[in-house]
Amino acid sequence: MGHAPTSPIRVAHEPDLPPLAWRDEGWSRGWVVELVAAALAEAGLGFTFVPRLGRLLEAELHGGEVDAVAGLGIVPERRERLAFSTPLLTTGGAWFLPTVADGDTPADGARVTTPGSGPLQAAIAKTRPDLEVILASSYRDALSAVAHGFAGAAALGLHAGAHLARRDGFEEAIRIPDSPFLPIEVGLACRPDAEGRALIAAFDAGLASIRAAGTADEIRRRHTSP
Repeated sequence: MGHAPTSPIRVAHEPDLPPLAWRDEGWSRGWVVELVAAALAEAGLGFTFVPRLGRLLEAELHGGEVDAVAGLGIVPERRERLAFSTPLLTTGGAWFLPTVADGDTPADGARVTTPGSGPLQAAIAKTRPDLEVILASSYRDALSAVAHGFAGAAALGLHAGAHLARRDGFEEAIRIPDSPFLPIEVGLACRPDAEGRALIAAFDAGLASIRAAGTADEIRRRHTSP
């Protein structure tokens, strides 16, 4: 049986994906960040958060630069190469369409954009093969492409996409969706070796404890209440 790391566990997260995770004046914040911190503390594990861009997360995890990634979507293609915790929360892939668009989904054959580091490219290819997918480097770039008419829709995580659309002033040009077309659970991801699975087991025990105590609900309300 593997043992969870005894030195502070290095947990990577996206640096600008509110309300789930972001970096502010040297501090890691967000719904996912607070859940992970509370569960690790409850499990008696030391930790430190390190911001990393999405395209680097899995590479640095497998390369040993970090020990875990907070808030990765739990999708089949990732389950083949990573070990995941019990889901932290459910968000999902949602369509962010121009305010002038008809309907709630992209038109047949439309050009759509989604971050290349996210899980939605594969889902779109399976469910909407008629669409032309253009990969974006970030959520903001995807939203900007829709707002300026370069794409007919952006496929983004529901909570983060809505938050960033409002924060960055895209509300007049982009309709903010109410629900996802693809619900996705997110969790803590580790390498699928003995040490990684031991860390997941310890984390899951801590997560169950903070849920029973009501701490997880308090964290959710802080980040989802109007």
